[in-house]
Amino acid sequence: MRPVSWLALTAVGYQGVSEVVIRLTDADQLVAYRPSRAAVDNGMVVAGLALLALTIGYLVAHPPAPVEVDVDTGDLARALDWRIFAVLTVPLVLTTASGRGYSSGQPLDTQGAIDAGGLGSQFFVPMVILTAFAYLLRHPRQYAFVLVAQSIGLAVAGQRLEVLVAAAALTALAMRVGLRPGRRQLVVTVAVALAAVVAINSVRTTAGREVFQSDSGFAARFDALREGLTNPTATSDLGPGALAEAALRLDSASWTGAVYEALHEPGVKPAGAHLIRGAVLTSVPSVLFPSKTTVLTELDRSPEAATIVALRMERVDYLPGHLTLFYGALGLWGLLLFNLLVGMALGLLERAALRRASPVAIVGLLTLLQSALFYERGIDYYLLAGRSFFVLAVLVYVLGAVVGYRAGPRAQDPGRLGPTGSPRRPTPAVRRPSVRPRS
Repeated sequence: MRPVSWLALTAVGYQGVSEVVIRLTDADQLVAYRPSRAAVDNGMVVAGLALLALTIGYLVAHPPAPVEVDVDTGDLARALDWRIFAVLTVPLVLTTASGRGYSSGQPLDTQGAIDAGGLGSQFFVPMVILTAFAYLLRHPRQYAFVLVAQSIGLAVAGQRLEVLVAAAALTALAMRVGLRPGRRQLVVTVAVALAAVVAINSVRTTAGREVFQSDSGFAARFDALREGLTNPTATSDLGPGALAEAALRLDSASWTGAVYEALHEPGVKPAGAHLIRGAVLTSVPSVLFPSKTTVLTELDRSPEAATIVALRMERVDYLPGHLTLFYGALGLWGLLLFNLLVGMALGLLERAALRRASPVAIVGLLTLLQSALFYERGIDYYLLAGRSFFVLAVLVYVLGAVVGYRAGPRAQDPGRLGPTGSPRRPTPAVRRPSVRPRS
C-alpha cells in the first residue's frame, strides 16, 4: 500500500533488472545507438545514489505504517457510488475508442483543453480505476469480474503499461480498506493483466498503433484485441525474443548513461534548473494558463528533449524515469539534493493519504500509486497527475457530503500487524467483507 515502495520497485526494474537482462541477451547490440557500457555502469551508480537520497528524504518525513483501516465499506460504497462513476467513465472510454483523448498519440501535457479529448487524456485511467474500486466496495466477492472489466476498458487505449498499473493500483486500494484478495484472485490478477498485454502486443506487432490512434471504434478495437489474444503467434517474430524486447522497452539505464557520458565531455556543463521551471509551467491547466500552448516551446514542455539539445546528446527515444530525469539539468549533487526534497514531499503526501480512508484520501492514494507506477514518464508526471487529483477530490467530496459520509478518526498509532496483515484488535462494529471466494 506504500506508493513510495512501488516507486522503488519500479525504479529497480527500469534502472537495474532491465540492464541485467540486456547484458545476458546482448540486446544492446540490436539497437541503433546505446551509450558505452562504462557510461551505463556509471549511470547506474548515479541512479542508485538518487534512489538512496530519495529514500533518506522519505524516511525523514516518517510516514506511518499502511495498515488496513477501520472503515465501514458500506458507507464508503455509498459515498463512492459506482453507478455515478460509470456514467462519467463510459464517455471517456468511448472517446478513447474514437482515437481522441488518451489514445490520440499526443503527449498528455498538450491535451489540456476542456473538451472530450482533453478530459480523456487526464481522467481516463483514474476514472476507470475508481469505477472498478467503487463497484468492488459494493460487490467484494466479484474481484475477478471487476479486474477483467477494468482491463478491457483500459485495453481499448492500446497501452500495455496502463493495464498493469491499474491492476496493481486496484489491488492496493482494495487492501487499504480491508478487502484482501485471496491467493486465487491474485493469480487471476496476474493472468488477466498478462493476457491483456499479450493481446495489445500482438495487435501492435501486426497492425501497428494505427488501430488505437484512429477513429476505429470500440467494436474494431475489441475484435483486434480478441484476435491478438486468440492468435498470439503473431508476436513470435520479435528478433531477440520477448525477454530482450521487454528489457529494451524498460531501459532507463541508457538515459542516465547517456547523460553521464555527455556531462563528462570537455566544456559541457549541466543545462540548469530552468528545465524544472518548464515542467512546472507545463502542468498548469490550460484554463488557468490559456496562452500555454503558444508561450511554452516544445523544449519547455519536455525536460528530456531540452536536456538532449543542451548537452548535444544523441537523439534517441529514451525513458528517463523518476530518479534521473533532471540529471542533465542539475548535475550529480543537484540531482541528489532534488531527490532528497522529493522524497520528503512524497513522504508527507503519503502521510496525508494514509491518515484516513475517506473518499478524498482514497483519490489521493490512487494518484500517488498511479504516478509511482508510471515510472518511465518522469518525476514531472506527479504534477500532471495532481491536476486530475484536485478535480476528482472535489467530485468525491461533494458525493460524500450528499450522502452524509463522515470519515472515521485519524490513524494516530496503527500498531503492530498480525500475521494476516490486519490489526490485532479490530473494532467489532466494523463491517469488513472479504474478497476471498466461498469454498
